[in-house]
Amino acid sequence: ETLQVAEGNLPLADRVRSLFSNAGSFVQRLWNFELFTAEDSIVVDGQKISGKRSVTVGKIAMAMLILGVGYWATGLISFLVQPLFVTRLKIEPNQPNLIGRWVRALMVVCLVMFSLVSVKIPLTVFAFAGGALAIGLGFGMQTLLKNFVSGLIILFERPFRVGDVLDVGGQRGTITGVG
Repeated sequence: ETLQVAEGNLPLADRVRSLFSNAGSFVQRLWNFELFTAEDSIVVDGQKISGKRSVTVGKIAMAMLILGVGYWATGLISFLVQPLFVTRLKIEPNQPNLIGRWVRALMVVCLVMFSLVSVKIPLTVFAFAGGALAIGLGFGMQTLLKNFVSGLIILFERPFRVGDVLDVGGQRGTITGVG
């Protein structure tokens, strides 16, 4: 109680400084707050070496920042590269869109791996969750996967092209893009 009275008698500048030092300490503790640890082991010269790596709020925040900036950059890169495909490779107008999407998907997969490795989150953390997620998605997304494969067949066999006019059930339409 006497400490609170003494703090109340401090000049305003000292009270503000004390407030921000406490807030900084709180932010630092929150940034380094350990959510869970993962045991990681490697084999070096026939000897198994294991260690624990922690996953903190700060590591997850940095990974999310890398992912956000990287996702924006992949969109920009694929947008800028698409016209180059038409001029350099002399391909049809709907093909650069397809190539751009595949390149972006590949870049996003690499980006996820890079963000996790760069903040030192072990990939073994996701082994169990990845298996469970794959089983759940396998059952739940059968129809989506069938439609995806059908779309790939349409894209590669190219029975429809940009600019074609279709008549389905009395409705006429012009194809503006194949995706």
